[in-house]
Amino acid sequence: MFPTSNKQNMFQMDHEICLIKSFVIKERQQRYINLIATKRGRIKFRSYIAHFNDLDNQFCFPLIKNLVNPNGLYELLNLNGAPETCYVISEHDKYDQNELHLKDAINELFLSGLAYFISCIPGKLAYYEGEDLNSRYTLQKKAHF
Repeated sequence: MFPTSNKQNMFQMDHEICLIKSFVIKERQQRYINLIATKRGRIKFRSYIAHFNDLDNQFCFPLIKNLVNPNGLYELLNLNGAPETCYVISEHDKYDQNELHLKDAINELFLSGLAYFISCIPGKLAYYEGEDLNSRYTLQKKAHF
């Protein structure tokens, strides 16, 4: 399971579990939580990110055309309460399980061809980008974009 002895691991757990419980369809939540709990399972989960089909549509908001650039996304997330740092879940080892400055994460990952989640506020505000450029969504629990 998850090690809980240090602050970083608790931070990761909070972001990952909240993201899954808030934005993934109920039927798949426990499966993904179980997968991210082990190293082998996490590898499998990360392979699903590229073509992730289990987001709950009621919380997915496609990017508006004039926001389809790194600055537009940063401003949108910032306006909705995103802090300066975020947590990344990515198919690529370089970014997966990293806490980054939001602007840096967006500048490096946006339209990179990599699939990833940026979790801004655990369970409340995130961004998903799949390999398919039509799969770019802000994920939010309350307000609509």
